[in-house]
Amino acid sequence: MTDLACFFGILGVDGCIQDIKAVIDDAPPEEQETNKGKTNKAVPYVFFRVLILIIYAAIGGTQLMMLYS
Repeated sequence: MTDLACFFGILGVDGCIQDIKAVIDDAPPEEQETNKGKTNKAVPYVFFRVLILIIYAAIGGTQLMMLYS
């Protein structure tokens, strides 16, 4: 059951990251050319997705270890 909660947590956070990326990609060209727009386009979204996956895997693994030890 705890693994299922971790799985849904991963999907929820990943969905939020995808939504943020979509909002930045849909910004008008004038806004994308500003310093803020260039910085937003340079954010390493894959890094955050992998980081969240590692964090939730560690949480799920720790919970399983605690249940079976």
